[in-house]
Amino acid sequence: IQRQAAGTGTESRAGVLRLWLDITPAEAGLEKEREVPKLEDFQLRITIWRISNISIFKDHGVRNDVYVVGKFKAVDMHGNETHAIERTDVHRFANNEASFNWRWVL
Repeated sequence: IQRQAAGTGTESRAGVLRLWLDITPAEAGLEKEREVPKLEDFQLRITIWRISNISIFKDHGVRNDVYVVGKFKAVDMHGNETHAIERTDVHRFANNEASFNWRWVL
């Protein structure tokens, strides 16, 4: 999560969101021993609808111009890396929440 200084326009880190995603067929279950699945193409879709609890204010008017930067890194079972970076549009004058309708398809 980045923030942009009002006077200089420089960006600085304000927070981080990280997650681990393990895609497993539903019929495999958790308690069964799993075989290595066959390779299949798929799409990963990420949607940003809303962010809340915004607490970094750039001025005394208690508002922010907010955007979300998504950085995706994946490593397949052969060790090949994939990288992608996307950025939402800017939600101007956000107080405590900001709304988006942003989709990222990988």
